Amino acid sequence: MNKNLVTLAIAFVVLIATVVQAYATLPQLSERVLTHFGASGSGDSWSTKEGFFRIQVIVPSILLFFLGGTAFLIPRLPASMVNLPNKEYWLKEENRKKAFQTISFFLNLTNIALQLFFFFVNREIINTNLERSTFLGNGFWIVLGTFMVFSMVSAIWMLLYFSNVPKANER
Repeated sequence: MNKNLVTLAIAFVVLIATVVQAYATLPQLSERVLTHFGASGSGDSWSTKEGFFRIQVIVPSILLFFLGGTAFLIPRLPASMVNLPNKEYWLKEENRKKAFQTISFFLNLTNIALQLFFFFVNREIINTNLERSTFLGNGFWIVLGTFMVFSMVSAIWMLLYFSNVPKANER
């Protein structure tokens, strides 16, 4: 099976889990939900529980379809619209398919990471509200740090991958 389809399917499953989580916890939340937290972790903005539910569903959905759509469309773009290291090598006809499969795979992995990020951040916000606390738990910082590390490592990996051009005798 195509690894890009598998990664996109995983991102979709995590989105469904986010929607189920939002729907399942909606009745347990009070009418006014703490939804925004400052850098100290202290809550500073409220929303209706229905508004919070919509945000939990709409934002990850838009991101899933945006990144998934980009992963689907990018191989169909003209070379003039693609910017990557060693573009001349990677967009040659014999290398183009592999380059775009790699970019699409990276976008789909990023999609999974974003979906997981939203799932766990929403979980932290829900828990904070259910506990009637005004401070976001430490779990948020773990989720944020993990996502940031993933983002940095994957960006460096992509840069190194496309910066490497095999020598003629290695091809």
